[in-house]
Amino acid sequence: MMAFDQRMTEAERLLQQGQPEKAKLAFRQLADQPGLDAIQRGRALYALGTVLYTLHEFQEGCTTLDKAWQTFSAELGAEHPASTRVLILLARCHVAMDDMETGNKLGRQVLDILRRTAGPDDPQLAAACFFLSSGVYQVGQLDEAEKLTKEAMGIWERRFGHRSVEVSTCLNNLGRIEEERGHLEQGIALHREAVSIRKELLGSHRETAFSLGNLGTALASAGHWQEAIDTLEEALACYAAVGVTTGFEVEGYRANLDLCRKALAG
Repeated sequence: MMAFDQRMTEAERLLQQGQPEKAKLAFRQLADQPGLDAIQRGRALYALGTVLYTLHEFQEGCTTLDKAWQTFSAELGAEHPASTRVLILLARCHVAMDDMETGNKLGRQVLDILRRTAGPDDPQLAAACFFLSSGVYQVGQLDEAEKLTKEAMGIWERRFGHRSVEVSTCLNNLGRIEEERGHLEQGIALHREAVSIRKELLGSHRETAFSLGNLGTALASAGHWQEAIDTLEEALACYAAVGVTTGFEVEGYRANLDLCRKALAG
């Protein structure tokens, strides 16, 4: 029988090659393979849960990730990095299912562990802060969302520099927070910086298009109709350049563009 590590590598390669369905099948078969020790099974379950999350199969993803977390916690302890890594993604998966209560509870749990055990610049601490910030933002806790986002951004700035993709993601979320508060110009400024970083680092990329769409929407909210139109058109062109012409994001920005054109026409 092929060695466990070799099968894991081959399944990971399928994912890297853009074949998530085949990777899902490979990881599922590996997780069910008899004769694995607990750590091997936990690794396979975590990998399977990650693919399920990527495919938006959140219900099964939560079940799978919970099994991985229980396995690692029992074998290595709840504070081991393998356990906390799984718990961060499990929290994200619950939030993605709109189970905000469970997701934010788990997010606070893992953040508490990492504050006690991890260094101030630990990447897992940054991830835990960032993903909990997204959860509390969705339930309207804007002050806490801002504080957590800035903490994550500070860690990533120290590791990667200000002009990094990770920082641009934080800037995007901080822009949304300012919009929610009614501070539209502050939000626009944050979105501009996120767009600038992503254009420089990513070029034509879905994440660049997403940031352009957020900037265009913020400009529209502030009544800057012509710049909003130009920016939303650029966002849609950027999506098209990477082969994305349908979907929730594209349709939303296209609808906003139509509203801007009507507003400018009077």
